[in-house]
Amino acid sequence: MNSSVVKVSDLLSPASVSLAVAILICVCLVASVGNVMLLVTVWHTKRLRRTLYILLTNFFIADLVFVCIVHPLNIATFLADGPPFGYVVCYLKTYITYGTISTSACSLTSVAVYRLLQICYNHIYIRVISWKWLLCVSICLWVTPVAFCAGFGGSVNYDPLKYSCAYTNPTLTYILVCCLYLPLIFTVVYCYVRIYLFTKKSRQRVEVHSNQVQTNMSASSILAKKRDDVVFKMMLVIFTEILFFYVFPGVLISLLNIVPPASRPGVTLASVLLFRIRPCVNFTVCLLTNMELRLDLLDCLKCGRRLQTHSPNNQS
Repeated sequence: MNSSVVKVSDLLSPASVSLAVAILICVCLVASVGNVMLLVTVWHTKRLRRTLYILLTNFFIADLVFVCIVHPLNIATFLADGPPFGYVVCYLKTYITYGTISTSACSLTSVAVYRLLQICYNHIYIRVISWKWLLCVSICLWVTPVAFCAGFGGSVNYDPLKYSCAYTNPTLTYILVCCLYLPLIFTVVYCYVRIYLFTKKSRQRVEVHSNQVQTNMSASSILAKKRDDVVFKMMLVIFTEILFFYVFPGVLISLLNIVPPASRPGVTLASVLLFRIRPCVNFTVCLLTNMELRLDLLDCLKCGRRLQTHSPNNQS
């Protein structure tokens, strides 16, 4: 790995480097603490231990791994004027970057598929909500990206124009897009369209047979479906936001050929930072769009404060 060709200081001013480091540190702190709190909230709150939230924990873990491993190495690269690590760390960093991104996309798709089964194919949904099935799905969410990267990744090298390590095989991106990302996007879109059409027909039936539906459906089942609707809508917002953070940095990179040469390092830096603030935005979207998760998180924080107040050390 030849990283001595172009240094960070050759491309960016000290002010730009300081700004990039400050942004990455803020994202790392906010996203790591936020995702840990979300994971603790889901597992600590009994009513959140539902299928959609259990699948959603893979999304939280992927963001947590990304900010706890990749971001510190990015910060070290900016501060050291280049990668202060060897080939093994560079390879692991690239592997984790691609793996966690793909796992996040697979997690969103799994939530959409399970929601489709819950709404439209309830007889199948009942069979696949056991812990055995959820464990198998979670394993697949992590194994599939690993298999793609291991099979098509090849060697890695430090790319000074991206201020990060990257695979030297240019076909990996096209393979991931064509064989993984596009099928996942089509699956999510199909699930949302199918659920929308099914729900629209169901509303028409309810209007005709409202009394019969109200007697057949218990209040608890109606409340559970409404809660899952909140999770599903939250994932729709996150899915749209992730598409933006995947597509827009690529648009910036494509503009490098038409911008002045002096502005290219700044455009590349904007693309890099825009892609890396995604975990922080994900955490914020989860809190803003999901009142149930937000309230349960506050309850967990209050419970932790009460335990700390009534601890033996404080009483003495």
